[in-house]
Amino acid sequence: PRVQNDNHNRHRNAGGANLAQALQIELIGKYIDSFYMNPITLDTLSEALGYSKFHISRLLSNSGLSFSDMVNERRIRAAEILLRNDSLSITQAAFSAGFSSITTFNRVFRRLKGCTPTRFRELYREENI
Repeated sequence: PRVQNDNHNRHRNAGGANLAQALQIELIGKYIDSFYMNPITLDTLSEALGYSKFHISRLLSNSGLSFSDMVNERRIRAAEILLRNDSLSITQAAFSAGFSSITTFNRVFRRLKGCTPTRFRELYREENI
């Protein structure tokens, strides 16, 4: 009976650790959602949340995520919405979504969406005529 109790406690603690990690990842996501349009680094995130940057990197890595991917994915979601507005240039949309370089924006957009921002805008127009 003693061994069973120890195993039971280990599983329960592992579940608690998984829940704690999930909550920390959710908190990281909420921070990114709130500040994606500003320069965000692992250092600023670490300082804001009170976790070491090594802890954050390990936490995300163990979940198959990376900090830069999370930030870029959030920024691209914002850019998709902004690109639907023809009154904004692609450069304005990129900078408004938090990118500091149009080259980086174009590269990340193409990697995540499979097309250029210009083509995305054209496709959106064609679908909404």
